[in-house]
Amino acid sequence: MQGGLSSPGALSHAYVQHPPLRCDIPDIKGLFYDDANKFLVAPTADRILYWKIAASTQSGPPNSDPINEGPILSVRFSLDQKAIGIQRSSHEVEFRNRETGEGCSKKCRADSETILGFFWTDCPTCDVIIIKTSGLDMLVYEPQSNALRLVESKKCNATWYLYTHESRLLLLASGMQCTLFTGYQFSAGGIVKLPKFEMVMSKSEANNKPVLAAADVHIVTVYGRIYCLQLDRVGMALNLYRFYRDAVVQQGTLPVYSSRIAVSAVDNIIMVHQIDAKVVILYDVFMDSYAPISAPLPLLVRGLASNSKQAAQPADQQSSAYGGTLYGEGWNFLIPDLICDAENGLLWKLHLDLEAIAASTSDAPSILEFLQRRKSDLSMVKYNFTTS
Repeated sequence: MQGGLSSPGALSHAYVQHPPLRCDIPDIKGLFYDDANKFLVAPTADRILYWKIAASTQSGPPNSDPINEGPILSVRFSLDQKAIGIQRSSHEVEFRNRETGEGCSKKCRADSETILGFFWTDCPTCDVIIIKTSGLDMLVYEPQSNALRLVESKKCNATWYLYTHESRLLLLASGMQCTLFTGYQFSAGGIVKLPKFEMVMSKSEANNKPVLAAADVHIVTVYGRIYCLQLDRVGMALNLYRFYRDAVVQQGTLPVYSSRIAVSAVDNIIMVHQIDAKVVILYDVFMDSYAPISAPLPLLVRGLASNSKQAAQPADQQSSAYGGTLYGEGWNFLIPDLICDAENGLLWKLHLDLEAIAASTSDAPSILEFLQRRKSDLSMVKYNFTTS
């Protein structure tokens, strides 16, 4: 299956299902996603509200935990869900025992370093990793004594970082253009340090050196492989890297039709959202082919009251029907397959329309192999394999 599969009648190969999870609660201090526990978290002044995100995003009342008042930059539950970590500032992370309510804090030197973030890990030697501009602190959380014990510090410069629990991969960006990367994988099997590598950036006409932003780098896991997609805004290209245990290899370049992109992964398919153009392009990298499996097509909203007429609805009419804007300014794409609409307090889940993808090609052997690689229920896919 190569590019150009999409038939003129195909309106979309990807959609979000209405209704979304609604979390538009008054007085919340933002929405955070705990990807390790799959919790959508909405803190208020003195409580943390959270929803468990399962296969569907059906609305329901949130769970609730009391917390101390104060600023909140991020929230993550421990992997056993017995403790909560709350980043209070660029110099402090607070840890709270959910059973006893007791807390402790980890602070850094305000005059020389900044805390960029933290995450919990199933690594056998530590429970928490705190990322600072000066490196990493690997800590054990001891709830009995309500204390944190430093296991090891790793010194390295970092301007920003990326981490996904799915990949267990941590990337630390440094250098004048933030294109130099140090990588670690923290997993139940131990710690693996990746070789340092540099991402490609085109030079501008004025010979200015553009700085790579964290928003332009995306980690995805498909077919058990870890990839990184990096947007080169000057070159208008999306560079694809694959991570191996002892190497990081650039494997191709994907086209870009928008100055803003987002990346999702659904059923081992990479979705590249061209936000300005309001279309999505699908890639199946199973055979190391980087040709799209469809033409750029819009994202649809399914399940609206006008469902029978939905196929003919343009994107702006779909947006007004659910009270938000497709690819709006408040959309935050959460790896692998969620979209948080912070402005409207909505959480969407992305889906593939396998039947539409199957109907867009007459190459029966290719589409059969493609469908067999999917985890979805193929009994729902109708396709005439006798098509010549």
